[in-house]
Amino acid sequence: MWVLVVAFVALCLGAASGSAFDLSLHDTPTMARVCRTAVAIQDASESWGTHSKEQQLAWINCHAYMAGFSAGYGDHREVAFDGIPMRTFCIRFPVDASAARTAAVFVGWADRNPSHLWHLKLNVAVMTALSEAWPCQN
Repeated sequence: MWVLVVAFVALCLGAASGSAFDLSLHDTPTMARVCRTAVAIQDASESWGTHSKEQQLAWINCHAYMAGFSAGYGDHREVAFDGIPMRTFCIRFPVDASAARTAAVFVGWADRNPSHLWHLKLNVAVMTALSEAWPCQN
């Protein structure tokens, strides 16, 4: 429920602001940029009010996406996209896998794999990052 509230607030703030951090976050490079800002905020020691509206929207957008992704994902997911053969992703989320930690994992993967940002769809990029960080133990 809180994810819906956060997403609704982000939608309202984003629509009102017309900011660069809008909710059209359907591509991997944009989400990587937005989540990079969110991770910087969560690593900072300043209070929430010291960050700009764009930074706050980035944090909300990234965390809402990561929380929704984590909540909607089972242990195994098969994905077929754009003619690329089906690949099985297996993610074993740790007990303490918060939206903030998931965002940090995605940003770390994006920074190590910048060439993948332009050809992988966002959901596949996030699944790849998380399955590499938290693989299933077979």
